[in-house]
Amino acid sequence: MDRAEAARGRPPGPARTRWYQLVALAVMLGGHGMLCVAMLGGWSQIISTWPVPMHDHPMHFHNAIVTRSFLNQNGTTAGYDPYFMSGYAKSVVSDPSGTLIEVWVALFGGDNPARAYKLLLLLAMAMAPVLVALAILRWGGNGDAACFGTGLFLVYLWTDFPLSYAGLGMISFFLVVPLGVLVLSLVERYLARGGLLRWLLGVTGGCLLLLVHPLCVLTVAPAILASTAWMIRARNRMDPKPGWSRHLGLWLMPPIVLAANAFWWLPAVSLRETRDPRGLGFYHTEPVWQRLGQILGLVEPVQGPIQAVLLAGAAVGLAAMGGKRRSSAVALGVFVGAAFFWGYLAGAFRQFDPMEPGRNTFALYTGAAVAAGIGWSSVRARLRSSPGRLDRWAAVGLMLVGIRLFAPAMLGGISARVGRDAVPRVRWEVGEPPQVRFWSPTGTPPELASTPREDQRWIVDQVKEHFGPGDRIFYEEGGRATEGLVDPFGGRRFGGLLPTLAGVEVVGGPFLHVPVRENHTQFGMGRLCGEERWGREEFERYARLYGPEGIVCWSPLARQVVRENPDRFEILVERGPMIIAKVLGFEGDAIRGDAEVEATAGRLEVRPIAADVDGMIVLRYHSVPGLRSDPPGLLRAVEEPGDPVPFIGLASPEGPVTIEWDATP
Repeated sequence: MDRAEAARGRPPGPARTRWYQLVALAVMLGGHGMLCVAMLGGWSQIISTWPVPMHDHPMHFHNAIVTRSFLNQNGTTAGYDPYFMSGYAKSVVSDPSGTLIEVWVALFGGDNPARAYKLLLLLAMAMAPVLVALAILRWGGNGDAACFGTGLFLVYLWTDFPLSYAGLGMISFFLVVPLGVLVLSLVERYLARGGLLRWLLGVTGGCLLLLVHPLCVLTVAPAILASTAWMIRARNRMDPKPGWSRHLGLWLMPPIVLAANAFWWLPAVSLRETRDPRGLGFYHTEPVWQRLGQILGLVEPVQGPIQAVLLAGAAVGLAAMGGKRRSSAVALGVFVGAAFFWGYLAGAFRQFDPMEPGRNTFALYTGAAVAAGIGWSSVRARLRSSPGRLDRWAAVGLMLVGIRLFAPAMLGGISARVGRDAVPRVRWEVGEPPQVRFWSPTGTPPELASTPREDQRWIVDQVKEHFGPGDRIFYEEGGRATEGLVDPFGGRRFGGLLPTLAGVEVVGGPFLHVPVRENHTQFGMGRLCGEERWGREEFERYARLYGPEGIVCWSPLARQVVRENPDRFEILVERGPMIIAKVLGFEGDAIRGDAEVEATAGRLEVRPIAADVDGMIVLRYHSVPGLRSDPPGLLRAVEEPGDPVPFIGLASPEGPVTIEWDATP
C-alpha cells in the first residue's frame, strides 16, 4: 500500500501500531514505574506511617490532614488552621497547589494518611509518561510515534529538572502538565468533530485538570481559544460542519468546570485579603537571552541536549500535523508557544513573578515531546517507501546517537535519585573470577525516602517528651540558605510534621514563605518574625503575643539568646547545634484577659476565665475573615503592636464559646 501511494504521488500514511511497539512502550513505562518506587525508598517505605520530610512535602501533608476536618465541617478545602503562624486561614490562597493532595488524602487516607500521600506521589510520577503516550495517540500518532515521543519524554525526565518538581513537593504541577496536553486533545477533538461523548470527555477532563492545579490555564486556555478561533474561521471546510450545538457545548464547558471545582476556589473570594500583597513567588534572576542561550550551549551553565532535540522535533511534528489535522496543529502549537512565553519570555516581566512562570518550561518540553513523536512517525512513513527500507536504518541510527547523547546523563540521574549505582561495576583480580556489582547502594538515601533520620526521630521524641498536646513552640525551621547560614536539616522540613507527630502548635513553618499576611509570624533561618537581628527585647515582644511554651533552635544568634537569658529559657536538652528549651513567663492562651483554648483543625473551643478591664479577652490566635462564634456576636478583630494581623477578641463572653470559619463568601 505504501509503495502504491508513493507511485500515485501521495506520501504514505503512518503505519499501524505493531505489537512490538506496544511491548517496547510497556517496557519503558514499567521500567520508569519501578524506578519511581525506588526513588521513594521501596515499597516498605511507601506503605509506612512516616511522611516524606523533604522540602514542601510536610506542608502539603499537614494541609491534607487538616483539610479532612474542613471538608467535614463546611464542605470546602478552606478552614481555620490553629497549628501554624498563631492561626491562619488555610485555603487555596495559602496553598494554591494542594487541592488534589487534600482530596486524595480525604478519600483514601484512612488511618494511614502518609501511605495515601506517598501512593499519590508514586502515581503522579509513574503516570506522567503514560499520559504523554496517551496524548500522542489522541493527537493522531501511532505506536511508532508513542514510543519515540514517550522515550524522549523519559530522557527529559531523568536528565533534566522535571522530576525535581516531584522531589520538591510540587506533585500537582508535575501531574497537571502531561494531563493538560491530554485534556487539550480531548477538547480539540470535540471542537473538530463534535459529538456528545467527545463533549463529556472534554468536560470531565477539564474538571479534573482544574482540580489538579489552576496553573494549567496559562497554557491550555490559550490553546483552546486558538482552536476555537480556527473552528470559526474554517467552519465551511469542516466535516461535519459545526452548528449551534457545538458552540453551545463549548461555552457550557467553563461554567461547568468552575462549578465542579467551586468547593476549593470559592472560599478564596472571602479570603482574598489574607494574601500577602508583597508576593512570595520564585523567579529566574538570569536575563531571558541568557536562558535561551543555555539551550543551544552558548551560555553557561549549558542545558542538556535533550531540550534542543525536543524543540527541533516539535518543529517537524507541528509541520507534519499541519498538513493533515490543521486544527490539532493549531491547538498543540499554541500550547507549546504559550509554554515558551511563560517559561522563558515572561521572565522579562517582574509582574508575572508571583505566578512562577519559569516552571512552564516543563509544559514546553512536554508538548514538544508529543509533537516530536508525531514528527518522527511522519518522517519514518516517508522513508518507508524508499529502497532498502531506509526507515529501519534511520531508527537504528537515531537509537545509537541517542544512547551516546543521553545514556551517561540518564544513568547518572537515576543513580542520584534512587541512591543506587545504575552503572555496572566489574572487579576482576588475577586468579579470581570477575565480580559484577550492579544496583549497589551509593551511600546516599533515595531522594524521597520517608524513613526518618536519627535527627528527625530525636526532635520528634524530645518534643513529645517535654511538651504536651496543644502547647505552642517556637521551632526554627530550615529553608533557603542565606549568607553564612545553612540549615542542618539538608532540605528536610520537620516543622510541618510536628502537629501530626507530636500534637503541638508551631511558630516556624510549615513553610517559611506561605503567601499570606500571617507569614509574618515565622521563626526560621535565624530570623524571628522577619527580624534578622534580634535579642531578648524582640523575643519578649513576640512571646507576649504568641505565648510559646518552648523553643527549638539551631542558628548561632538564637542559641546565643537562649544561653544568655536563663531567666527566660530553661535548657532541656542539646544535641549538636540543636537546643530545646522551655520558655518561661508567657503562659496562658490569651494576650489580654484569661481563657483556656482547645484548638483543633477548623475549631477553637474557648472557656473564658477572666476578662480585661474593658471586658475583652484577646486570644493568642489571629483573626481572619469569615470567623463566626457560637453564641454569635462576640467576635472582634483586635490589633496588637508587633503584628500586622489582628487577633481574635471576645467581647464580654459569659460562658464557653465555639469559634469556626464560615464557608459562605
